[in-house]
Amino acid sequence: MAERPQRVTIADIAKHVGVSTATVSYAINQPSRVSAGVVLQVNEAIALLGYRGNAAARQLRVGRSEAIALIVNDASNPAFTAFAAAAETEAALTGRFILLANSSDDPTRELAYLRFFESQQVGGIVLAPVGEVPEELSEIANRGTPVVSLGNLGGASSVPFVSGDDHAGGVVAMKHLIHLGRRTPLFVGGPLPQFRYRHQGAEQVAAAAGRVLESHALAAATVKEAFRAISAMPLEQLLSFDSVFAGNDLLAIGVLHALHDRGVRVPEQIAVIGYDDIEFAELAIVPLTTVRHDAAAMGRAAIRTAIGPKATTSQTYPPQLVVRRSTVS
Repeated sequence: MAERPQRVTIADIAKHVGVSTATVSYAINQPSRVSAGVVLQVNEAIALLGYRGNAAARQLRVGRSEAIALIVNDASNPAFTAFAAAAETEAALTGRFILLANSSDDPTRELAYLRFFESQQVGGIVLAPVGEVPEELSEIANRGTPVVSLGNLGGASSVPFVSGDDHAGGVVAMKHLIHLGRRTPLFVGGPLPQFRYRHQGAEQVAAAAGRVLESHALAAATVKEAFRAISAMPLEQLLSFDSVFAGNDLLAIGVLHALHDRGVRVPEQIAVIGYDDIEFAELAIVPLTTVRHDAAAMGRAAIRTAIGPKATTSQTYPPQLVVRRSTVS
């Protein structure tokens, strides 16, 4: 019978590199405590010798796993792609991993995920809430798990957040339309709180300019829902608007396709502006003007907040206007 190969230990890594076992442990678990050169040497030794850490033993020792839970309300929305990619990269810099879960806009499912990840003693939870920040998230924080909300959804929650400034984004979008001479705007939004803030910012600017911003709230913020809504609108009513501010890019793309199907010229008859600057915005049937926040910076910040000594710092990111052919021909 062949002998079982001996397991490589931290002591073997330390001997190979010529440092103490404590230094190797820091390089693996808390790389910020040692130099980048030592971390590189340790990682090279790990690859050469085939070291495999014992995650279960580490969790027993430190009380938490190396995983950070990221719970989003709609994983099919490309707006989360840049955020999640940056979060994963940031987590990897400290030897941590991202566990992605999709609540599918279901508060019951969201609550189940929160309770499950707390029971698994994850190192932190980043939540894009279905609605307002759930009370359970604050309770989890009080029990010792670092938590971060993706989005500043108002209310009395003490949970730290990383968010784009949605009210300011609405202001930026409406100022752009008014600057272009548009006089009869329509806002198309969805059920989540951030649509309310975007609408409020746009409405404030419209009112100051003597415009009335009509709004159309949809049950879901999807391409399909927006397409159906604009397709069902009587043509005379539709053409009474000279611009549409959609609360996200998925809604805006649905609007664009419905207008195209009905023979309405964009932007000559109706200008369209979206929100988020997802990857498909530039490739839409008419390249989409949109408002963006730095999703990559937000992803990095969310992870840094979640793994900090105590998750308390909130950060808000300003909007940026990205002008394309859907508003300017």
